[in-house]
Amino acid sequence: MARVRVKGRFYVILFLLLAAVGLLVFLLVNGGREGELAASSMRMTYGAKTVLVRDESSVTVERYDKILFDVVEGARVKKGDQIAQVFKWGYQEETMQALLDAQKQVLSYQLAQVQGIVNPDLDSLTLQIQQKENAIRAASRGESAADMLRLEQELKALLSSRITLLKDTLQPDETLTGLYQQEEQQETNLNTWKRDILNDVGDGVVSFYFDGYEQALSAKKLDLINADLVAGILKGNNAASGIDTTDQSPLYRLIDDSHFYIAFLTDSASPFRLAPGETYTVVFNGYSDQPYTGTALSATISGKQVVNILEFKQPMSDLMGVRVVEATIMKDASGLYVPLDAIEMKDGLPGIRKVAGKDTVWAGVEVLAADQEGAIVRSADSAQPLTAGIRYRKP
Repeated sequence: MARVRVKGRFYVILFLLLAAVGLLVFLLVNGGREGELAASSMRMTYGAKTVLVRDESSVTVERYDKILFDVVEGARVKKGDQIAQVFKWGYQEETMQALLDAQKQVLSYQLAQVQGIVNPDLDSLTLQIQQKENAIRAASRGESAADMLRLEQELKALLSSRITLLKDTLQPDETLTGLYQQEEQQETNLNTWKRDILNDVGDGVVSFYFDGYEQALSAKKLDLINADLVAGILKGNNAASGIDTTDQSPLYRLIDDSHFYIAFLTDSASPFRLAPGETYTVVFNGYSDQPYTGTALSATISGKQVVNILEFKQPMSDLMGVRVVEATIMKDASGLYVPLDAIEMKDGLPGIRKVAGKDTVWAGVEVLAADQEGAIVRSADSAQPLTAGIRYRKP
């Protein structure tokens, strides 16, 4: 049998072939798991159901039997303005009626005294009062969309002007003096039951409507907002009505209508959450004609969810009475692009595995924008910035 003689060159070729195969296997196994950070940009559009957080103060008073409002819903008031008149428990309508009867007697006697006297100012006021009364009747019958409370306040102002004019015009005789004293006595009786509520909070917009979340959900308590609270509000339950106790009742809210927040939830297993300090454009469903620009606060991990909060310093307009609203959050972001499957979550925080020789080092990132395939990120540690060209390895 002839012997085959193997030359040294064969072993060299075999070694090179095995090396090539090994390199190919390495590239197939590891090459697909590694990549380089690259500078890029992205336009993100993210839909979310959000909870609106107002910058407001809630005012309560002792429980009352009756209330008369001195300002209308949505009125802008200053510190010291009168908001309402409240009447204590036990108040009887007969007390108010006695004062009204006394005022009618005074007015009847005054008008009798000036009958036949030309007084253009009084005639003008009388006509305005009649017109205002007609407007109130029309509104009560549904023939007008005018605000009833506003009309009533305007009528009160006209009646007050007429009272002042008649007192300045007439020199009281014995009968009128007696009527004035009766009116004063009835007013004193009423004031023992009545309390004028003055605004002692500051300047802002008044609202008399409460949804029960005012105490738990406030701009002054942002650090107390958690995922359970937001989720409960989105579901329409867990109303926190702590402002209504056995001896206190909510009266009004004073709102800074140019400062508010929204909060929404994302999954803590997902790398996307708002990046602190970044601005986002927000369009609220039903209010698309007025886009808003919000600045993100630091996101908070709360159980299996993340609470994201955006701050706005723009007029709320019709959003002032809204608590839950669908929104589209948009962002044009520039930074470093990385595939989503290269982002590894660690203790609820997103990061990437930077390649360091044969090993990897986890580095936290902030996700500026994301889509179905990748994300634009930056380093979560400003002292150790990430740059294009840095290699990463997928988990």
